[in-house]
Amino acid sequence: MRPKLRILVAESSVREISAMLETACQLPDAEIELVSAASIAALLATIPKVRPDLLLLDLSLARPASPETVRRICRAAPTVPLVVVASAGEKDEAARCLQQGAMDRVFKDAMDTTVIERVLRAAFERNTIEGLADLLRDPLTGLYSREAFLTIGERKMESARRSGGTLVLACLFLENLGGLRERFGSSVEEHALLDFAELLSASFRRSDVIARTGTAEFAVLAVDAAEPSASILRQRIERRVMACNMSRDPRHAIELRFGASFWQPEHDKAFVQLLDSLESTLRRTPALANTPGR
Repeated sequence: MRPKLRILVAESSVREISAMLETACQLPDAEIELVSAASIAALLATIPKVRPDLLLLDLSLARPASPETVRRICRAAPTVPLVVVASAGEKDEAARCLQQGAMDRVFKDAMDTTVIERVLRAAFERNTIEGLADLLRDPLTGLYSREAFLTIGERKMESARRSGGTLVLACLFLENLGGLRERFGSSVEEHALLDFAELLSASFRRSDVIARTGTAEFAVLAVDAAEPSASILRQRIERRVMACNMSRDPRHAIELRFGASFWQPEHDKAFVQLLDSLESTLRRTPALANTPGR
C-alpha cells in the first residue's frame, strides 16, 4: 500500500497552486490527495476536518499581514508543516514568514518538478519521523522516549536554524524518586511519575516536545521560545510542583532539579550535545526544595 500525503492548499479561486501540483509532480511511491481552501478563514476551519499532512499557503491570500497570518495558522496547527508559496516580488515577505513558523518557502516562477518533489519528500520524511517517534513512547507516562526526543529535537533544531528561530531546552530530574520507591514501594513511585508527567503536559504548548529521558529524568523542548522563557518556565514548574505536593501525602512530596539552556542558530552544538551538556550540569545542581509549605 502506497503512503498517502494529504495536502491542504490555501489559494485563490483559480487554483493555480493545485494545478501546478497536479501537473508537475506524480510521485510513483506515494498517493497525493489535494484539498483546496479559498480563504484563510476556510483554511482554519478545514484543518481539523481534513487533518492534513502538509499546508501550502499562497501569500497573496494572506495579505496584508502575511507573517501574522502564518503565525495564526501555525498556532492553529502546530504539528503540521506549512510551506508558503510566493511570487518573485514577495521574497522578503516569505522570509519573514519563516521566522513565524513556516517550514519552507517556494516561488511560483520556480515551481518545477524538482522543487515540488523536494517539498513533498520533506513532508513525507517528517511524517515518517513523527510516526516512528510515536512508536517510541514511554510505556508508563505515554511521553516520548529519549530516542524519540533526540530524533525530533534534531529536526526541530535544523528547522530553527533555517528559519532563524530559537529553542529553550529544559531538563527536570525527580531527585527523590529512588527514595520514594525504597521507602514506599513501586506503586508510590509510579504515581509520582504519572503525576509529574501530567503536570508537564499541562504546563507546555502542544508544539513543545516532552519526554521521559531516563528513570527519573524528563526533558522539554520549547520551540520558538525567547531566552527569558527559561526563568518563566522554571517559575511555572515550581508553582505547579508545589500545588501538586499540597495534594499528595507529605511523605510522597516530589523534589525536583530544574535546568534550562537557550539555543540560537549561531550555536554549533548538535542537539544530542546540547542535551548531554545540560543533563551533566544539572546532575551537579542542588535540588529545589519543592515541599509543601515552601
